[in-house]
Amino acid sequence: SQKWLESFQTCQALAAQCADTTLVNVADREGDLYDLFVAALAPTDGPSVHLLVRAQHDRQVAHPQKYLWDFLAAQRVAGQLKIKVPRKDGQPGRLATLAIRYAPVTLCAPSLKSDQPSLTLWAVEARESRPPKGATPICWRLLTTLPVASFAAAVEKIRWYAQRWQIEVL
Repeated sequence: SQKWLESFQTCQALAAQCADTTLVNVADREGDLYDLFVAALAPTDGPSVHLLVRAQHDRQVAHPQKYLWDFLAAQRVAGQLKIKVPRKDGQPGRLATLAIRYAPVTLCAPSLKSDQPSLTLWAVEARESRPPKGATPICWRLLTTLPVASFAAAVEKIRWYAQRWQIEVL
């Protein structure tokens, strides 16, 4: 947990030196931390650093669906995106078609921090409905501090997240 908070703090320290650049800290599911979102939403004197995190937790939300996964599934499909999936674990590479949903979402504070405020973020879901036989379907649920008010903005965030895997190669 601490490494994600430290990474974000490092980005914040650099933000003042990059005032004309939008800095986005991209994290995998390990970075799905309430405290990290709190830090990103806190007011700053300088430029803001944004977050784009793959959700790990089916968090409680302040919406009729009660939980994040159900909330996202209830959103209309905004469009489809085709992405190349590299070969992995003996499975050949393939082209996957993802249904894209997005919406602003209000996350409730976790039960151990019930005295803390709810947080309003943007949620994006990229879900593969027809994977090839034997393949695990792709389902990325992303949370971000950046506005996602259009299909194009949702696709941009998905493409950014997909680039995160390049660090695994390094």
